[in-house]
Amino acid sequence: MSIELIMLFGFAGMVAVMIAAQSWRGALLMAILVGFGQDPLRKILPGEPVAVLMLSSMVVAIALLVAISRFGMINLKPLTQGSQTTAFVLRGFIALVFLQAFVSLVSFGSVLVPAIGVLSYLSPIPAIWLIDRYVRTRADYVRFIRLYVVCGFVIALSMIAEKAGVQSILFAEVGEGLVIYDQQVGILEAYNGLMRTPEVSAWHLGATASLLIVLAVSIKRSMLRWITPALVIGLLTTATLTGRRKVLVMVAAFAAIYFLLLMYYRQQTGIRAMVASIVAGSLLLGGTLVMAPEDSSVNPYIGRGKTVFGDAADRFEKLGVGSVVGAVNSAGLLGLGAGSVSQGTQHFGGAFGSARYSAEGGLGKITVELGVLGLILALLSAWLILRSLRHALATTAKADPELLRLNVGLLAFVAGNVPVFAGASQIYGDPFVLFMLGSCVGFVLAGPRVTNLRARAAARRSNVFGHGANSFPDEHLPPRAVGP
Repeated sequence: MSIELIMLFGFAGMVAVMIAAQSWRGALLMAILVGFGQDPLRKILPGEPVAVLMLSSMVVAIALLVAISRFGMINLKPLTQGSQTTAFVLRGFIALVFLQAFVSLVSFGSVLVPAIGVLSYLSPIPAIWLIDRYVRTRADYVRFIRLYVVCGFVIALSMIAEKAGVQSILFAEVGEGLVIYDQQVGILEAYNGLMRTPEVSAWHLGATASLLIVLAVSIKRSMLRWITPALVIGLLTTATLTGRRKVLVMVAAFAAIYFLLLMYYRQQTGIRAMVASIVAGSLLLGGTLVMAPEDSSVNPYIGRGKTVFGDAADRFEKLGVGSVVGAVNSAGLLGLGAGSVSQGTQHFGGAFGSARYSAEGGLGKITVELGVLGLILALLSAWLILRSLRHALATTAKADPELLRLNVGLLAFVAGNVPVFAGASQIYGDPFVLFMLGSCVGFVLAGPRVTNLRARAAARRSNVFGHGANSFPDEHLPPRAVGP
């Protein structure tokens, strides 16, 4: 590691420590800013060091240490929602990941390969616990999402500037660069703006569009609801400049799941807003796809985007379920070890060849690294966590309909990533992406805790203002919640 990189991490660490010492919640928000800033920073450093991508994780780790000092050790309680079965299965999966990390260490002789593997599988867990400690009111949800959305729009503007011909080292792509060949539209130059690759830019623009819809549906600001369809279509049109079509699948899946969840929980106000957003967005997207002029510089990208839904079934068959068979053939039933084909381990001696190809799909990646047993435990863990999420939503629905709209939106966003992960897993090795997904899950699971804190605060206000400050001593109030 170069002296410049050591100094960078040292400076970033000192800043994060100072912020965390004053407010560890502020450090958690700082992780979003660092997550977006670390890509352009990597471009301007000599050698484009991959270690820079750990800056956001370092900030999260510092916030985690401060939170642990205040609330005790990290645990699985937010994920299990009191289920012993879920806790047992999750502990089994975690143990298997560490066992496979040891296998990877022995096989590849590099500490970084298993470290990346452990991070890719387990880093959402501390993010979930942190968010459970972080959130106290609906305002905390909005503040976190709004900061991310604002940063996402900055990325979109940088891509527009790059497409318009603005030259800057900050717009360069890390590595050799990507040129996309499409059978229907030919060769396309992919744009990435401030992010390091088009793949990363596409995911963040899709996430920004999805979370913007969540805000529009969940908060009482009519102006935001009116302009959201136009903003979303602008984001998606810009996202097509990356040449990565899967972003359209992610947003479409999110919108469909969000709509169905709002219907299921009878969120009538949310349904009307969501229907308006979907209809307006669909009309704008359809109009853009159909009416884009033939000589437009954007037209080839839109043309490529049109093909995504037609190719989705074939891609899912080959890189989704089909990748498991290829993974077993290339890695065996036991797998090659955690991190062996994770994104980034190619720089440190990870596996190559057919194993890495089989790992392009998410199910294949899990099978290559953790074996068939790992895939079974991962799917079972996902099912049990989904049960915990359903329990959390049911509790929230009874107490706070407005918070429910936020939570079902965040759950829909995470669920919208599932088909993308099944067909293309590379982006889900990015620590910042994993932090965002883990945070969204954490917000949903924290719903019952937030409604409980709100109920206790209301009870205290009722006792104080309804009966006099000294009428009821503290022992007559409900026990205070543990945490912030």
